[in-house]
Amino acid sequence: MSLSIYKVLNPRPLKETRVIIQLVDMFNSYPEDVVEEVLIRVHELIFPMDFYIIDMDDEFASNSTHILLGKPFMKTTRTKIDVHKGILSFEFDGKMVTYNIFIAMKYPNNSESIFHVDTIDPIMQNDFK
Repeated sequence: MSLSIYKVLNPRPLKETRVIIQLVDMFNSYPEDVVEEVLIRVHELIFPMDFYIIDMDDEFASNSTHILLGKPFMKTTRTKIDVHKGILSFEFDGKMVTYNIFIAMKYPNNSESIFHVDTIDPIMQNDFK
């Protein structure tokens, strides 16, 4: 959860953490602290989650909220992903919620631009051949 969102919600006191989070782009993020057992709702499912508070650049977040959900979230909700069918399922306390990714992506809220492009050094190209 971004620090700016935490300041607005201010759900409860933070606890110190020494966790380092490695993001998909291999960037290391150092959370400010952690807020524990915040109740999260996904459709009719409600379950407790811990959130690491990250001081994120909110430049592109005018209409959206940055929340990073990883393996602990997927384990708690018994997430099942069927890539072939495009189905994402969550289960908690005997209840199940299913999303069809193909339908959700058919009608995007807005179009996005590419904000980052990786390039490979010519020296490294020889290693990939």
